[in-house]
Amino acid sequence: MRTVDGVYDIGGMHGFGSVRTPDGDLTHHEPWEVRAQAVGLASGSISRAWIEGLGPAVYLGSSYYVRWLLAAEKSVVVQQRVEQHELDHWLSVFRADPASVPPKVLAPEVADLVRAGLAQPHIETPVTSSSFAVGDRARVRRMRPEHHHRCPRYVRGVEGEVERVVSVDPVPGTGPGEEAAEPVYTMRFASTDLWGDRADDDEPAFTVLVDLWERYLEPTS
Repeated sequence: MRTVDGVYDIGGMHGFGSVRTPDGDLTHHEPWEVRAQAVGLASGSISRAWIEGLGPAVYLGSSYYVRWLLAAEKSVVVQQRVEQHELDHWLSVFRADPASVPPKVLAPEVADLVRAGLAQPHIETPVTSSSFAVGDRARVRRMRPEHHHRCPRYVRGVEGEVERVVSVDPVPGTGPGEEAAEPVYTMRFASTDLWGDRADDDEPAFTVLVDLWERYLEPTS
């Protein structure tokens, strides 16, 4: 797996500006995005490993659901479920005539699996033992794991407060035989602690909440 310390983790970095869209509350903006999500679910390519394997230039040059499609293409080719020449053929067909009718394969068993997965509620595993409690201060460890993880760069080394002890969840980036699960905490950070005082910014100081696994945190004293 590639590390998340790359182009995939630019959130909170300086110079990219604020993200403000009039329809930011929508989950999808075009009908094809729903289909892209379904393809990702059916192919199993929603794993971050496939998306992080796209390469920086492709990742930055693609929208969110385009990344899903590209990751799905890569996953089915690697798994030898589809041949690359088949994808290349249909890409050339649609480039020549966007109104072309795509091939249709009926796979009700796959559709049933996707429906079942989407309908399955996420059940949180309660925390029975943890190193931190609500109200505790903790610092995010300075680290650079050489595998997939879910600890944004902009919070590392910063002290925050435990807002909530969420649940016990699998640790990202642990492979077969290395599976681990541990408490996840919602950490509260002050924007001034993350990015300092920004006197030239009209936006007042604010609070940032980030869910972090226990191994990403350390006591402040």
